[in-house]
Amino acid sequence: KIIMPEEMMSLHRMKAYVSPTIKDKETSRFYGAFASHRLDEGENLEKWANFVAPNGKQSWMTETSGHATNWQGALELAEDMYQYLVLGNYSAWLYWQISGGKENVYALMAQHKPLPKYYASKHYYKYIRPGAQRVQTNTDGQVMASAFVHPVSGQLTLVLVNNHEK
Repeated sequence: KIIMPEEMMSLHRMKAYVSPTIKDKETSRFYGAFASHRLDEGENLEKWANFVAPNGKQSWMTETSGHATNWQGALELAEDMYQYLVLGNYSAWLYWQISGGKENVYALMAQHKPLPKYYASKHYYKYIRPGAQRVQTNTDGQVMASAFVHPVSGQLTLVLVNNHEK
């Protein structure tokens, strides 16, 4: 597989890197995914999803971090995961580091002990199984809702993020 461009998710930069590949008859058929780090959000993620949709390639978040080790950081991580998986139609989300020494913005655990952001990400990591497909959800704007159905088991997984009381 070819994973490209492994760049910060800035819409104009991602499009600049990817466009020559997808416009070329030969290179557009590569087997792999578009990869990025977390940067843009909201409307730009939706624009990215629309830009890559005709190419049939997945988008992967291959490196992210920077969330505080408290519950506020955990909520921000859950919101980021929602935005990339739902608005950006990403199919993978990888955090920079699972465990580190002392508490820091790069790891989900400190000295092998889970931090709040570990528990927030676990709602996605544990319950959305490989192969599950995201399905459409509707929300009132105060709760971010994402839903996934596994085509073999039929399992439905809902992840809700209540960001009303920030």
